[in-house]
Amino acid sequence: MTAGHTEDTAGADVAVPLHSRRHKRVQVGQQLQHVVPAAGLLYNGLQSLAAGAQGLELVLAVGGMVTSGLLIAAFARRARGLRQHGAAHHAHGVEWMEIFAAGVLFAEAFERWHTHHRLPGPQLLTAFVTLGIGLSHSWLSARNERRRSLRLTPDHLFIGRNKFSSFTARWDEIAEISITEREATIRTHRGRRRHMNLADLENAEDVRAALEQAEARRADRARLKGSRSA
Repeated sequence: MTAGHTEDTAGADVAVPLHSRRHKRVQVGQQLQHVVPAAGLLYNGLQSLAAGAQGLELVLAVGGMVTSGLLIAAFARRARGLRQHGAAHHAHGVEWMEIFAAGVLFAEAFERWHTHHRLPGPQLLTAFVTLGIGLSHSWLSARNERRRSLRLTPDHLFIGRNKFSSFTARWDEIAEISITEREATIRTHRGRRRHMNLADLENAEDVRAALEQAEARRADRARLKGSRSA
């Protein structure tokens, strides 16, 4: 490659999110913890209606059933999308599952207040935190996407967190970037390694293309350094 090509490949920042299927399955599994109490609240509401609930008891029963039903429906839709497409996609904005989960927590708290005549402080706090997470979903998603991404800069290569840690290395520290159909490995001169399971990524082709560009940058830097030392 020419020096001009080296400048082209090294001059621009590149950022590609790492859309892991496994990570999204874990997220959906974590959301299941909201569904279990929702099913119990829905059942209690049905029992209250069958017993002829009236007044405030009727309002609480219907409110609990509505929030529980919405949460269960949202989870079923999320799980169905994961099963059909290998991912649970949803637009950045509010996270309705968290908002419905907060509704279930509020309904449970007021039901306890109605039966025990006191509000459960920890449960209300959890409900407000869950509601805040749902309303802040756009900001949290953007932040998480920046953390879980592959980035190329003029100075270094960054690979976002896996279950252990992130990986950052300057171009002159990288000895090799090997890429196969299903995985990639980045190795530094000091022996550090980072393996990437491309088969797990929804956008594997985009990540592979960025890694090929990263290898081109590394090779260009090494070639340019060798020509200068010669």
